[in-house]
Amino acid sequence: MIPVTVPPWARLSVLFFVAIIGAQPAASRAADAPQMERGRGLYLQHCFYCHQADGQGSPGTFPALAKSDFMMADRERAIRILCEGIGGEIVVNGEKYNGRMPVPVVGDAQAADLLTFVLNSWGNSAPAANAAE
Repeated sequence: MIPVTVPPWARLSVLFFVAIIGAQPAASRAADAPQMERGRGLYLQHCFYCHQADGQGSPGTFPALAKSDFMMADRERAIRILCEGIGGEIVVNGEKYNGRMPVPVVGDAQAADLLTFVLNSWGNSAPAANAAE
């Protein structure tokens, strides 16, 4: 092995970078594989019947979650819908829906896993959710 000398300024840069990354709130971090897998299981248990396994929904009846402009436009609203359900008319990807979505009975950590899965599947991309949200 060839010895490598690292200048002190480089060590400090690495420490600073690690400190900044570690200080980010969990919601700004990328979803990790275990969280996505837990979320996938919850989605299959609670959501796929209406929104389909591929997130495409059923046109006119259940809105798509795949590339959903409605869901991705407002993270707080997406969290609220997951926690409280929704009823009434909405427009998703240009199509009107007027139905009700019941609340899946899950805890805060499970809700974060489920939301992270949906926000990062089928062409969606967003930071990982956490139970504090």
